[in-house]
Amino acid sequence: DNGAGIVGVAPGAKIAALRTDDYYRDENRQNTTSGNVAAALSYAANQRFPIVNLSQSISGTATDIQMALTAYATTGGLLVLGAGNSGADSPTSTTIVTDATRGNVIFVGGLDASSLQEYRLHPNSNKAGSWADRYLVTSYQDTSISAGTGTQTYAVSGTSFSAPIVAGAAALLLEKWPQLTGKQAGQILLDTAKDIGAPGTDAVFGRGLLDLKAALSPVNPSINGTSSALVANSFAVVPAVLDGSTVVKALSDVTVLDAYGRDFRVDLGSRVVQAEPYKPSVARQVMQMAQTRSAAFADGPYAGSVAYRFLGNNVPSDMPKAEFVSGYMAGRSGQTQWAIGFNQSYGGDPETMGLAPSRDSF
Repeated sequence: DNGAGIVGVAPGAKIAALRTDDYYRDENRQNTTSGNVAAALSYAANQRFPIVNLSQSISGTATDIQMALTAYATTGGLLVLGAGNSGADSPTSTTIVTDATRGNVIFVGGLDASSLQEYRLHPNSNKAGSWADRYLVTSYQDTSISAGTGTQTYAVSGTSFSAPIVAGAAALLLEKWPQLTGKQAGQILLDTAKDIGAPGTDAVFGRGLLDLKAALSPVNPSINGTSSALVANSFAVVPAVLDGSTVVKALSDVTVLDAYGRDFRVDLGSRVVQAEPYKPSVARQVMQMAQTRSAAFADGPYAGSVAYRFLGNNVPSDMPKAEFVSGYMAGRSGQTQWAIGFNQSYGGDPETMGLAPSRDSF
C-alpha cells in the first residue's frame, strides 16, 4: 500500500478508452455488439494505436470483427485479450482471429495466488490449449483498480484484469524503444516469458509467466547488430604493446544491439584481456620443441625410444650437430622388469615455470 492508490504497470502511458457497449438508461442495462467492437478496432487502426486491450469475451464468428482486426494488424498493432473465466481448455474469443492476424494477438490467463509452493493456473482461468504459442499468464485475483474518485480502490479478479498487465508491459517496451511495433513488443514478451509447468510451450501455461525484467533486458546482444559473435561469449585481446587500460576505458560505455534491434548501454571493459609481454626464453623453448625428432626400437624383451634435436648450421665445426633431448629403455630379465630414462632440463627458468615439459620424465 503506497498510500496513493494504484500506479499501474506503465504509469506514463497514454490511454484511449473506447467504449464498445450501448447503455439503455430506461432499462438500466448495457449491451455490447460485435459492430461496436469492430468500430473500436477500426478507430485504433486509423489512429495507429500500437496496443489494444480487449477484456471481454467474443462469441460467434463475428466476421466484422475479423475484418477490423485484419486492418488493425496491418498497422503492426498488438491485441491483448483475456483468456476467459470458464476454466475451459482453450481461450475464448478465438473466432475473431485468423491465420493472418494470429501473430498480432496474445491471450492472457491467470495464476492462482493461493498457491505459494508451485505455479498453478486459477481454476476459473481458461487454459492455453491450441493457442499456447500466443498465451501468457499473470496474476488472476486481487488486482487493484480505482473507482476514479479519491484514493479508494477495489480488489477484483479475472482474466479481464490479467490482460491489462500484459498490455502495460508491452507499453513499457514501446516507451523505451519507440521504434518497435506493438506486434514486436508482444513477441518479445512471449519470447522472454518464464517457462513454468511442463518444459517448453505447453497447453496449460502457454509460453509461461510474464517476465518484465527479462523483457527489458538484452536478448543475445551483438556489437554491430549483424555479427554472429555474441557479446556474452566475446573477449577483446589487447596486444602487449598497447595500453590495455585505454581500451578498457573506451569499452566501458558502448551501445550494443540485441536480437530485436533494441539498443542498450553496456560496460564491456571487463571483457578486455591484456596479452602477456613477449618472453624470449619461452619462445625459444617452444621453437626447440618444434625441432625435436624421435625414434623407437624393440628387440625381444627390450624396447626404448630416444628424442633428439638438430642444432642447425651455425654450430662451430668442433661441436656436435645434434643433441639428445630424452631417452627411455625398458626390458625384462627373468622375473625382473626394469626401466631407465633421462630428460634434458631447461634449468628451471622462472619464465617457463608452468609450461608443460617437452617430454615426460621418468
